[in-house]
Amino acid sequence: MVLGLGKSQTEKNREWSDKSDNYYDMGQFEKAIEGYSKAISFDSKDYVSFDSKGLALTQLERYEESIKQFDEALGIDSTSHVVWYHKGRSFYFLKKYKISIECFNEAIKREPKHSDSWYWKAMSFYELEENEEFMRCSKKLQDFDSDIDPNYEDKIQKIMGEIKSKSSQAKESEKVKPLNVLKMRLAKGEISLDEFNELKDILEYQ
Repeated sequence: MVLGLGKSQTEKNREWSDKSDNYYDMGQFEKAIEGYSKAISFDSKDYVSFDSKGLALTQLERYEESIKQFDEALGIDSTSHVVWYHKGRSFYFLKKYKISIECFNEAIKREPKHSDSWYWKAMSFYELEENEEFMRCSKKLQDFDSDIDPNYEDKIQKIMGEIKSKSSQAKESEKVKPLNVLKMRLAKGEISLDEFNELKDILEYQ
């Protein structure tokens, strides 16, 4: 049966969009992509189908192609925080973390309590090893604890524990550096200032 026979452009667009959603839900992403393209052919302003097509491409790890679809959607409606979020994730998977953060910021600007955007923004900072920003985003994410995905929360807590452990180890390592040991002994009165300076000169010479 030919879809949309004798129907208006709007009806054909809706029919192909719904059919493509079903393909997507069944994991038939290639068919979904073809269907969304067909839906768009009947309504070039259908930003939802552009977005959905981008998501299907993401599922196939065709991230650069997906970004083009998200850009098409944003060209029609730049106010959608969901599309900005989807675009940010594609950049994240391409390991372009600074750009992904920019996209998540755009999503958050439009929907400040969008926990998914806060989570992936945090993960982008983590990949950049910007731990302070990661912790800040994580704290913000925990403010939305009623909405947060349990899987997100578990991963955030695990990473926060790792960061705190490394920080503690770094501090302990700093304490045992020879010069720091001398400073501690001087502060406790175990050595005189002259002795400190003499030993300090020896350390620096080494």
